[in-house]
Amino acid sequence: MRVDEPMRKPMTENIPDNGGQSRLVTLRDCDQFGKEVVHVRELDGKGVTAVTALTGTIGFVVNVIWACTFGIGLFVGHLVAGVINCIFIITIPFGLQSFKLAGLSFWPVGRRVVSVEMARIAREHNAQEKFNKIRAKSGGTSVVAAK
Repeated sequence: MRVDEPMRKPMTENIPDNGGQSRLVTLRDCDQFGKEVVHVRELDGKGVTAVTALTGTIGFVVNVIWACTFGIGLFVGHLVAGVINCIFIITIPFGLQSFKLAGLSFWPVGRRVVSVEMARIAREHNAQEKFNKIRAKSGGTSVVAAK
């Protein structure tokens, strides 16, 4: 670099920070093995409020637009790749990941890729909360007896 040239900023400084509304995909996010796709409501544990209903509605509209434009093509592409990968025994894990990506690529808004352990913990916590609500409604009796 010559002395009279202005110093350039690194490329990451040129990206505006919008408060975390969108995040860049890193190589760590691209590693699909040991990851699971869950809905954001399974992670945050928020019930239905005015804000979650509004964001859910907006997410639904964006998902419909996505599915009608790019979602169907990506969905079919991942399904075909999954079937081709499942033909050979050695590529079956890649086929299963292609099927997982097919669902994610068709309806992506509101989904998060997390570790299998995080997804299991979130689902167990939500199941326990639902069980406690059912138990409280039935007056503390067994759920099996209440049926």
